[in-house]
Amino acid sequence: LITSNPARRLGIDDRKGSLEAGKDADLLVLSEDLDIEKGFAKGEQIVEDGKGVIEGPYE
Repeated sequence: LITSNPARRLGIDDRKGSLEAGKDADLLVLSEDLDIEKGFAKGEQIVEDGKGVIEGPYE
């Protein structure tokens, strides 16, 4: 998960850093206290209620 400026600097802004068609759908949903509530990587939910929902390595 990365925002647009770091993605551009790292040269991966063609697939990371913003929500656009054709890019990896990486997104975090944070609480008011900035705790992670939900997380999505490549469009797949990986965090629910602050806990990982995928076991083992994520590809």
